[in-house]
Amino acid sequence: MHNRHIRQVAIVGLQNIAVTAAYLVGRFWGLQLFAEGEFTRVLFPAAGIAVAGLMIFGLRVWPGTFLGALLTSETLGRPLLDGVALSLATTATYPVVCALLRRVDFHTQLDRIRDLLALVALAAGVGMIPAAVIRTSVVVLLGTSPPADFWDLTLVTWVSLAMGVLVVTPFLLAIRRMRWPRHVRPLRALEAVALLAGTAALTLAVTMVSPNRQMLFLVFPPLIWAAWRFQLAGSTPSILIVSAIAVYSMFHLPARLATDNDLITLEAFVATASLATLALAVAVSERNRAQDRIANASIELVHALNKLDESARPRQG
Repeated sequence: MHNRHIRQVAIVGLQNIAVTAAYLVGRFWGLQLFAEGEFTRVLFPAAGIAVAGLMIFGLRVWPGTFLGALLTSETLGRPLLDGVALSLATTATYPVVCALLRRVDFHTQLDRIRDLLALVALAAGVGMIPAAVIRTSVVVLLGTSPPADFWDLTLVTWVSLAMGVLVVTPFLLAIRRMRWPRHVRPLRALEAVALLAGTAALTLAVTMVSPNRQMLFLVFPPLIWAAWRFQLAGSTPSILIVSAIAVYSMFHLPARLATDNDLITLEAFVATASLATLALAVAVSERNRAQDRIANASIELVHALNKLDESARPRQG
């Protein structure tokens, strides 16, 4: 019993370390790729990592998310008390979001449309509003931002958190269940690799050719193809690739200075592309499962009819 308890504590500790490391990677990724100064715009990957970690491992890994946020604050040179306050403000609502998802019987495999709706409405939508308000309030109280910018900063923070959950969380939930299929055909594996590479190349080309991002709709065909052919296994990495390149190009490959209208257009594109692609992937998965159930029921019915026919035949002799 004592060894079992030690083993459980060790497992929880390793899970917290893994979540902390992932949160740090997501936070620095966001700061390096999608940030203006120390503030992440449009996409906050760490939020998606935190929600996925809590949904996969449970509330026992919340200390890992807090530690990841605190370590990030320390590396940015903030005072310790300011870092603790901001870390608590950023991570305090993640357990509430996960509790809401479990309340509605959320499946981490995202195999139903209702699961996608719950993730969008409760996690990315309603769940991130308190997080944005609390974090912005702490930022204003610490004097980092003037009170006049409270509502604008709250809105931008909410969008950034929501996009992080919408883009990153489905990818982590899907990749956790990915298995290399047995007897996979070489052409299908080549198709998957070509699809991801082609999606990345097309997105990069579109963002460079169209500085105003009006041609981003050209990436919808490969996103649709990924959802149709590979469901979540193909759609979630495709969404992550498209979103990362599109947001990165806004801040690091500007042909002109990005305006507020450009940011709004980009945010609308990321949200629309993610929702449409995920919805199609989940719908196709549901259809495939329904077809499998019908096929299995048909086979069982045929077996039952054959047995009934054999029992009804007159015995000879």
